[in-house]
Amino acid sequence: MSPDYRTVVTADAGRKIKLWDYQSGRKIRDLQGFVQPALALDIMPDGKHILVGSLDRNITMWDITTGRMVREFGRSSDVSSIDISANGKSFLTAAKGTEFFKL
Repeated sequence: MSPDYRTVVTADAGRKIKLWDYQSGRKIRDLQGFVQPALALDIMPDGKHILVGSLDRNITMWDITTGRMVREFGRSSDVSSIDISANGKSFLTAAKGTEFFKL
C-alpha cells in the first residue's frame, strides 16, 4: 500500500503531535501522551503509522487512524532524526551533535 500523502504530521513544544489533512488544512486529531516534546518523526510507508523520537529518548509508533500508541521501541540516544526504510521493516535514527546513528 502506498503512503497516504494527504496527511501531514507536526509536533510542537507543548508535547502534542498534530495530524492535518493536507488538502483542506483542517486538523484531524492530536496525539497525546508524550512525557517530553517530540524531536523527530516520520510516517511509515503504510501511511497509517508514525514513528516518534522524543526528548525523553523514547521511540514510539502511533496509529494515526486511532491516535493510539501501538509500540514502544525503548530508550535510545537523543533522536534528532528518523528515517524509515521503504519496506517499513527497519529505521535509522541519528542524534544531533554526534557521529552516531542507530539502525
